[in-house]
Amino acid sequence: YKWSDVVKNKNSVILAWRPDIKIRDMFDLILYENIDGANVPKESGVYKIKAGEEFRFMFAELGGQYLLYINGTLLGTQANDIDYKVVGKISAWFGGNRTAPHDMHIYMNF
Repeated sequence: YKWSDVVKNKNSVILAWRPDIKIRDMFDLILYENIDGANVPKESGVYKIKAGEEFRFMFAELGGQYLLYINGTLLGTQANDIDYKVVGKISAWFGGNRTAPHDMHIYMNF
């Protein structure tokens, strides 16, 4: 994200996860971009992962655009022309305003 935007998820490139609604204990990992406050998923690249499975991800910058790799596989490329020169990492964010229907544990190592 850009420091000048103050809000950390506005104008940002995001590794997002969401439950697979058809398969229990499966999740989709996907590249999202937040463009002027709107979350835009990169649906052309979805990485399926089981609950409890470890994975590694990396954002790489190439020619002013960000790329997202998961376990060495290119998942998606930034689609807009926003210049993300200063990057910060933030921890997990659980969107919405309701309590999740299930318990969940997440471990992140930066």
